[in-house]
Amino acid sequence: MACLAELTYNESSGPLRKTVSLLTTDVKLIYKERENLAKLTICGAKTADPGQRQIIYLKELPHMLCPVLTVKRRLAKAKGIKTSLF
Repeated sequence: MACLAELTYNESSGPLRKTVSLLTTDVKLIYKERENLAKLTICGAKTADPGQRQIIYLKELPHMLCPVLTVKRRLAKAKGIKTSLF
């Protein structure tokens, strides 16, 4: 599991470090017959081998705290712009 500090920021504004950030373009929504997933690809994760990317799959859950719905809302708010996911 990724550290929350790797996915969020301390400042609400300022320059975006795209090489070490989780971006909206690093998300792929996967729709399967029995489940929907969000695939997050994290560059430079501390738990990954050097130069490798860490993949995290979020599973859709049937309640209001669903992580996939949160990601979908953020992607909709970004309107296709390459920006930070969180």
